Amino acid sequence: MVELRFNGSSDDTFGYERYDSPHANDTGDDHDDCATGTLRAYSVVSGNDGMVVTGQYAPIPVPDGTWVIGITLLEEDKELPDWPMEWTLSDMGYSPELRLICPDDIVVTLLNKIRGN
Repeated sequence: MVELRFNGSSDDTFGYERYDSPHANDTGDDHDDCATGTLRAYSVVSGNDGMVVTGQYAPIPVPDGTWVIGITLLEEDKELPDWPMEWTLSDMGYSPELRLICPDDIVVTLLNKIRGN
């Protein structure tokens, strides 16, 4: 199994870290939008199962600015996978963190780059 940790950093980067073994950050991605507040989305897919994880910096008026992280369906009428997930506070203190436990063949793709955003 693979653990993915999605969180925001500063006011401009959103991404994930991939942990294939305990305490080992193997790979990941950190998408920088130069603090423009865009919504970033990653597809997280294993076989026929998957979801989309989104992140955006301070899209609503909140004190001090924080990150909003969410999940959505890959396509209409397709259920979310039953992968274990946990919400926690990231190490930065201003971003929640979504932790997913996924199958070993998980593929994570930044959708913004595919759409040219």
